[in-house]
Parts: sequence; C-alpha cells; structure tokens
Amino acid sequence: MNIKLRHVLLKNNILFFKGKGKKKPEDNTKLVLAIINSFLSLGFKLDEKAIKILNIYNKDSLTNFYNSSIPLLKEISSVKDHFIFYKNFPNLENISEFEYIVRANLHYLTATNLNYGFVNQDISSDKVETEEEGNNYTTLKILVNNNAYLYLRDYFTNLFKGNVAINRNLYEAIKIFRTYDELGELTDIPFKENIACFILTKNGSLSLKDLSICHNVTDILRIYCILSDGKTIIRNNKFKSLPRMTRRNIVKRLEELCASSYVLDDFLRHELEWKNAFNYLHIFEYKEMAPKVCAIANEIRNCKPRSFRGILETKKNNQEDYLKMLSTKPGEFARSLNYLLNIESYDSKLTLSYFSEIVSSISTKVLLELYTYFNCRNSLDFRLFKIPTSYNFVYYQVENNLKTIPNNIISDVIDIIIKGLINKFENYNKLDKVYVDESLKNVVIPPIIRNSSLVYDTFLYGTKLKLEEQNYLRVFTTWKNENNIRQDIDLAMEVYDENFNQIANLSWHNMSGGKKFDAYHSGDLVTAPLPLGASEFIDINLIKVRTQARYLVITNTIFSGLSYDKLSYCYSGVMLSKHRLKKLIDPKSIYIKAKLCQESSLQNVAFVIDLKTLELIWLDMPLDSYYGSTTYGSLGVKSLLVDVLKPRMNLYDFIMLHNKHINFVDNSSEAEIIIANTDTANINPTDLAKFSLDWF
Repeated sequence: MNIKLRHVLLKNNILFFKGKGKKKPEDNTKLVLAIINSFLSLGFKLDEKAIKILNIYNKDSLTNFYNSSIPLLKEISSVKDHFIFYKNFPNLENISEFEYIVRANLHYLTATNLNYGFVNQDISSDKVETEEEGNNYTTLKILVNNNAYLYLRDYFTNLFKGNVAINRNLYEAIKIFRTYDELGELTDIPFKENIACFILTKNGSLSLKDLSICHNVTDILRIYCILSDGKTIIRNNKFKSLPRMTRRNIVKRLEELCASSYVLDDFLRHELEWKNAFNYLHIFEYKEMAPKVCAIANEIRNCKPRSFRGILETKKNNQEDYLKMLSTKPGEFARSLNYLLNIESYDSKLTLSYFSEIVSSISTKVLLELYTYFNCRNSLDFRLFKIPTSYNFVYYQVENNLKTIPNNIISDVIDIIIKGLINKFENYNKLDKVYVDESLKNVVIPPIIRNSSLVYDTFLYGTKLKLEEQNYLRVFTTWKNENNIRQDIDLAMEVYDENFNQIANLSWHNMSGGKKFDAYHSGDLVTAPLPLGASEFIDINLIKVRTQARYLVITNTIFSGLSYDKLSYCYSGVMLSKHRLKKLIDPKSIYIKAKLCQESSLQNVAFVIDLKTLELIWLDMPLDSYYGSTTYGSLGVKSLLVDVLKPRMNLYDFIMLHNKHINFVDNSSEAEIIIANTDTANINPTDLAKFSLDWF
C-alpha cells in the first residue's frame, strides 16, 4: 500500500498488515513480543485484537510488518535528541549590533549542508539528554489486506459526504486510492470545494455523470478553474482549452442547471470569469443543444442583464416586499443581515422576524460565522482590509465607521441563531446516555479546516492550552534538514498590548527588541544537518512582560528549503521554568510541543499566547506573503491576531445544541457514548471532516 494511504490509516490509529502466510509450527511469540516492545518504546501499544492477528502469521509476514510500520511510527513520535547550542544564553550584553551583523553574515557565508557554519565562541555542546518515557500510549488497531481498502473507501467516501472542506493535504492520498478502487456511492457532495476535489482526484475523462454532482453554475466554473490551473479559487483564472467531449459535457450540464430560478445571478457573481470561460468553451457552437446557456452568454456579452439584486434594489423602499424577496434566498439574507440592521428606515424587529423564519434553512457553517461576527460586532474601533495585489495581498486599517447596533438587538440575533441551530439538529438520529468531555470547551470550531494539520502530534486550529504560572517562558522552533536540502527557518515574535498595538518584535535581525521586559532572541541558524538538527528560541521574563503586554504572536519564516509539510521533523512549542533556562532543550521543562505542517506558505503563525489568561492558542496558519512577517511589522499579523481572538463557538457548546435528539449524562461511568479528544472515545470531534458528516 502506498505510504500516503498508510499515513491516512495511521492518522486514525490504524496500521495496515499485509498478511500472506499463516503461522508455521514454530513458536513466534518472542518475535511478536519484540514487535510489541518496539512499539511501546515509541509510545504506541497494540490492542488485544491486533496482538491476536500477529500471533497467527509466520516470521516473514511479521518481519515485513515490522519493517513497514516502524519507520512510520518513528516519523510521528517525538524525536528525543537535541543539540545544545547556547549553553550560556543569553549573553548579548557584550555583543554590539555591528558585531552581531558580522556574525550573522558569517553564518550565511560559511553554512553548508554538512555543518552549521560559523559558530559563536560562546556556543558549546553538552551531553544530549533524552526525555523520560511516559506511560500514556496511543492504542493502535490493525487491518489486514482488503479490510484496509474497505476502510479507506468508506473513510474517503464519508469525507465527500461531509459538510466541510476536505483537508488539502488529503488530495494526493485520495487520488492514489482512486487508482486502486472507486469511492462508494455518491449521490451528492454538499460542500462546493469538495466537488472540485472530486474532479481533481479523479483519474480519467470528465463525464456528464461526474458533472451531475454540481449544484449550480458556480460549481461548474470552479471545476473549470481546477482543470485549468489546479486551483479552486475563482479569481483572474487563465482558462485552457479542453477536449471537445469534456466541453460538450460541461455545456450540457450548464443547460440543465439553467432551469433553476435566478440562474442569471449565479453567472453574474463571476461575470468577467464567465465571459472568459465562454470563449474557451466555444459556447456558440452549441446553440441548438444549449439555447438557454447561449442566450445568457449573449446577454452577458452584449447588454446589462437584470439580476436578482437589481430587481431586489427596486423594492428597497418597501421593507416588507424587500424582506419577502430576500427570504427566497436564505444564504443571501444571512449575508445581508448586518446591512439590513443598519438601514435607519427599517424596523429591526420586522427584519429579525423574517430572519427567524428562514434561519433553519441557512447552512450551519454560515450560521456559525454569523454567530462569531455579531458576538464581536461592536467591539473594535478599527477595521482591517485585505486587498489582492499582483504580488499577493496588502493590508490597510481604517477607523470603524459602522453604526453601533444596540446590545439588545445583538442579543436577539444570537438567540435566533442558537434556536435556529437547535431546530436544524432536532431530527437527527436519537442518542441516549451521551457524555461530553468538558475539555472540548477549549477547542473552537475553526473558520477554515481545509489547511488544518494532517499530522499526528499537533492540535486543531484554535485549541486553547492553559500555561502554568512560572517566572520564565521560552518559545522555540526546532527542525532538521530533509533530503540533503539546507533548511533555514527564522523564528520571530511580535508583542501587542490589549488594544492590538504592536509594542515590540524580536527576530533574527532584532535580537534584543524585547529588552525592556527581559526578552531575548537566541540568534540565527541557517541550516540543521542530520542527525541533530537545529533550534532557535526566545526567552521571556513572564513577570515583566505581563505588566506591559497582552499578546505574543509566534511566527516562523522559511528563508530557504522545503515547505513545512515536507519536513518530517519541524516542531514549535514552549518551555516554562522558575529560573532562566541555560540549556537549549530541557526535556523536563517542555510544556507544549507540536508539529508545523502548512504547505501553502513560507510564513507560518505557530501560536498566540494570551498573557492575561496565560493561554496558548494553537494556529499553525499561513501568512499571505513574505512581506507580511514580523520582520516588517505588517498589519497582516495584526489582522490574523484579531481574527484568532474572535469568540468562536467551541465544540462542547456546539454539541450541546443537539439536546433535542440526545440524552446527555454528567458522568462518564453512566455513558454508553463518550465524546472526547481521546483514543478511547466513541466519537472524537476534533476530526472535523469526519465529525461534520453526522453533526453539521
């Protein structure tokens, strides 16, 4: 089985065993015990059924299983070797800025794949320490032969049936699987980007049956985009010519979709892109087969069409008529709600009355975003905007001139959203004696999970982790070169006050930028040769910084090398101590350590620390461009920080909204179903793609 597919199995605590020969008369008990002990040494244990499976196969099969499994387990287990770089850190007082610049340049001039380059004379190595083995093991199951393929088929099929975007890190694994076997029955794919994923990962030509899963013409356009440049984003796309049969099938499906109401509006959402697409589809060759599409194409090309929004605008002076028409498109109503509540001539109670009637018809995802928006609607006195440029994006900040909505109206909106969600879930399958772990209150439902981590030792976006009260904090990033490629990662930190004003930043070129609260950067390392790798870190006096700042934003920038998802060893985290740490990595002081895995950007925001609540908020999110880094004090980091701190609904509260079809219990010992972020739970909601299938 392909290594990508083995990774998917292992993500769900399952190993694949390719059993060929049954056990011979000789006893292989010692070999099975050796395998079990090897797994335990890496922090994994096999369940009882898995051990029974191993006991019935011969030595050759067991050897093959060991050789295929151990490398995967080693890759995801925490590596215990660390090289001590800065034994006497910090020792910056005697280093002038000029001397530091000289040293930093010597790093770059002398670094190779085989060494770290110029090393400061006060850097020395020490005896490598290893972390103590814990008693908490991850339980693994084993699937044999065809059972693994059946499991993967159901797993991938259910992802397409779910109501959230499939993680883009899974695309390659899905494509590989579809060379072995087809997916299960798919009559519908609810989430629009998953339709594009379905087409992208399909092997073979595009048929009319494939296109039948498209709900509207925008789905067709997104598929055309992904066939042209591999992207699901509809913006400034360069379309390519398609085979005649594929073009014919696309036009046929467009004609079928033109029977729906307000289809013209769907075309007008991306008017310029459709004008371009129609040219490459040679649309007027199909006048007889697709008269409706050709008529719309002609109208878009030659005159200003009459859209839903255009007709709606004529009814604006009559609130009731306006709301009635807008109610025919619940999603549009939801996206217009803030605008409606800002029209002075409109009665807010009447607007909310119409909203309450259609709220259960609005998608769960949109309602959750509305919940977040209105919870912080009046909280900021500024607005941040992201504008696309030829390079990437730029940000700018303006004063918030939106009219304040009264708190009682905000409360009414939130109540309607909550009641709407409860009513949406009312007809779900009945469940009895369900216990929900309260630790899920620390895990929010992220706005985007398509880029979330498909790795084993990390956290879900937005997870809050409580830090201990200590005197010193060390944030660190540690990594290793991969495939003989020099990997240079730069750790940086921005410091903000409670009003989101940047008050300091520390990075490779500004090591003592936090000197006023006793915070120092360790310095710049430009390569991380095997086997020991490299680490950069920042030490902070927690007592001092908490009196002057509110938020710490920790970022990493890849100066050279592979993207984070291509690195098997790249971790970020924190250490806590009563005294200033002298060693780079003190295993006993590691409080949180998780893998970075983003593939879409050289810039990564690892986590945010709220100094008031002493909480670490895990992100592993990309930044838009190189010039958005802490090095340049970009508004991009501030924008991301503001977004991270929005009051999103947590998983615990979301599950509790299912109270009309679930009987909850307060004690896990009384439960028949346990919902928690553990290996032993019946339902683990942190696997959002899987969880959304039954809960969204």
